Amino acid sequence: MAIFVFFALGVIFLLGFVLGQQFFIARSQRQGLLRAASQFGGRLEDFSWFELPRIRMWKRNFEAIVQYWGSGNIGLTTTFRIAWTDSDLECEVRRRRAVESIAPFMQEHPIDLAAPLLDDSYLVTGNDESRIRSLFSARVQTALINILALPVPFSLDRPDVQFSIADGLVTVTKSGRLTDSYALEIFIRLCAEMHDAALAAAGRGGVGANDASESKSCA
Repeated sequence: MAIFVFFALGVIFLLGFVLGQQFFIARSQRQGLLRAASQFGGRLEDFSWFELPRIRMWKRNFEAIVQYWGSGNIGLTTTFRIAWTDSDLECEVRRRRAVESIAPFMQEHPIDLAAPLLDDSYLVTGNDESRIRSLFSARVQTALINILALPVPFSLDRPDVQFSIADGLVTVTKSGRLTDSYALEIFIRLCAEMHDAALAAAGRGGVGANDASESKSCA
């Protein structure tokens, strides 16, 4: 009986320690997110034990959302999603892994961007090769490479980044959780720069700048 009591107390103590640790981690994350949100005039949403937080903001007249994806409050990736001008364009940039070997079976045709730093390690696919080629200007490529190089604190994962355009949204996904306000601000600025550069490359650099009727949301 005594052994059972000590065992039960040990389980309760361990559970309390884990929950307490999660509470302090969540509190620290929230402060970093609040600082980043205020820096860009955004707001923090859905922060709880059961839902990962997200920041909603507007960049000119384009709505943007920054959020985490993963398990619990830890989160495995940091994602920046922003409205795009064309709903018909589809494009994806992802690391060459097993997908490279199955690409032929998926009837995907890799697009060569003539950018060694990307072409050697990443697979680029889409539904309009000429438009995608023109979209990836030097500015877009530089921003994407800088996002890839952005270190993620306390992460043992290999640095990675994914980029996609689909359903009128641009999505940038960085491996790891960028909860530090400084790192998160850099990530947001780089994603915003890539969005600006892509708009300029697509000849839509002025869209949404001053005309409220051009406002585009992530909904």
